[in-house]
Amino acid sequence: MENKVTDRILLIQSPPWGSYAPPLGIAYLVTFLKSHGFDAEIYDLNMDIFLHSPEEIRGKWDTQDFEFWASGKAVDSLQSRMEPLVDKIISFNAGILGFSATFASVPFLNRLLSMLRKKTADRDLVIVVGGGGASYREGRSLFQKDLIDYFVAGEGEYPLLCLLKGVQDRHVAMADFHCLVSKDSPDDSAVCLKAIHPESMDINTIPFPTFEEFDIEAYTQKDLIPLISSRGCIRNCTFCYDSPLKKPYRARDPEKVVQEMKYHVQRYNRKRFEFCDLLINGDLEFLDQFCTRLIGLDLGVAWGGQATVRKDMSSALIEKMKKAGCGGLTFGMESFSDHVLKLMSKGSTVKDSKDMLVKVKEAGMRAEINLIVGFPGETEEDVVETVDFIRQNSALIDKINSLNICSIGPGTHLFDHLEEYNIDRSMIHDWYAWFTRDMSNTIQVRTQRHKKMASVFSELNLIPAWQNLKK
Repeated sequence: MENKVTDRILLIQSPPWGSYAPPLGIAYLVTFLKSHGFDAEIYDLNMDIFLHSPEEIRGKWDTQDFEFWASGKAVDSLQSRMEPLVDKIISFNAGILGFSATFASVPFLNRLLSMLRKKTADRDLVIVVGGGGASYREGRSLFQKDLIDYFVAGEGEYPLLCLLKGVQDRHVAMADFHCLVSKDSPDDSAVCLKAIHPESMDINTIPFPTFEEFDIEAYTQKDLIPLISSRGCIRNCTFCYDSPLKKPYRARDPEKVVQEMKYHVQRYNRKRFEFCDLLINGDLEFLDQFCTRLIGLDLGVAWGGQATVRKDMSSALIEKMKKAGCGGLTFGMESFSDHVLKLMSKGSTVKDSKDMLVKVKEAGMRAEINLIVGFPGETEEDVVETVDFIRQNSALIDKINSLNICSIGPGTHLFDHLEEYNIDRSMIHDWYAWFTRDMSNTIQVRTQRHKKMASVFSELNLIPAWQNLKK
């Protein structure tokens, strides 16, 4: 490789990430960049590590072991494998390396990039980091910024295209593709790139991933394909990290989504689809048209995804979803206390939640729920209300998908308006272990409430699949 920047990019999925299906984020990016004539490749580093790890380590990909990665323990356990992984990345002979990372990826990636920089000290290599871990200043501050040339915050298609068009002379043109160029600090070497107006980007012009760059048979769920029908969210939940990052809400053309499913049925003979949208019922007209087209094609597919509670979502539409192959929905109901739902700005009530569960069950579909315990302002009475609701309505709930202790991370309304919740910013040393000024809500209080709820749910045979308890 010559000692100059090339426009060839290698997109790398950092661990920890799911092992059940190809990562949709970098799958979209590689397809998009190729459609614009760039030489782009994929290396699923996360899956490579997973497949070559012993069983006891593979279990650490479970989200309940977030701490294993975020604490740096994963780096120690993988130390003997780091150099071969670095060599493999170098072997792709790409001039630009784009890593997708979460907050939990930071310790691993800091170590990997340090080794990578040392081994390529004589090469003009451009390193880019994107994904959730790079999308906010607080997350970027955890990286060794001197190892990184660019961060991509938010949706990556056009910032990466902007970068690739300008990287030859180390200059990214601000006018091209509405790309905002900035730095967290004047002294930083790393430059931040972000799409200025995502709403002006027609997501229907972005080609869907074909997954041809992946060894699709390597993933653990052999019949599954991930996809999206929209970007963004119609809600403004105060605890949500994803919604502010992915705004505004935009739905795809229903015909394009159906044709994408048809493509995967014909190419991979896969008929089970997971929608990775923040919510699949953000646009009810889209959903109705999508189901009409899917029923007409009669592909024999099964699908599901996350949904929000909507009073205006009719039983007829839910029954139509069932006919089109929807087997179940996961609702972020979070609490069954109207007091807490109002604090969260959920835009729904306990009655709305119950009505939605009834409609879903009457249509013959599965209903799963997500819950949050310990939201600022929550009382013991609110916890009792939630527990009592689930006791009384357990027949409507097939699964508690998650029971998570409330964390306060960057990008959330909570994080940006701590004073409204009686929290002093100086008291936020850990997004997980925060506490209120009057000490009515501490990590100990939240852990005890979580334990109380989990115990009852266990008795009801509704053991949560995911929990963010730290040991």
